[in-house]
Amino acid sequence: MKIKFTLPLLAALAVVGTQALAANGYSQITNAEAFNQFVVGNTLSRNNSSFVIEADGTISGTYAGRTMEGTWEWVGDAFCRTLTTPRRGYNCQMVQYDGEAARFMRYPGNGMPMVQEAIARRR
Repeated sequence: MKIKFTLPLLAALAVVGTQALAANGYSQITNAEAFNQFVVGNTLSRNNSSFVIEADGTISGTYAGRTMEGTWEWVGDAFCRTLTTPRRGYNCQMVQYDGEAARFMRYPGNGMPMVQEAIARRR
């Protein structure tokens, strides 16, 4: 089932938080309530990947054509996840939203000089 997002961007921003709208059209999701409203339960897709972040704390889908599974939690102002298939360590990411796409940005750390981002569009 394809889900199409139809709420106006202004309504979305009212719930997302008080952060100013970035020049690129994305606003940071700063709390679990907004994350649950805009991201959880929707099929997100990027390139050859398609996944769902479920309300029960699980993640499932495909990554590069392979099965993807894991768990997640909201910590402070970040989405934190552990993928068990393919095996990945614990990782926290800032999430931004523009009304139809969620952008997951890994915080710099472990010698990484820049933020890495992945944009997943709701289907």
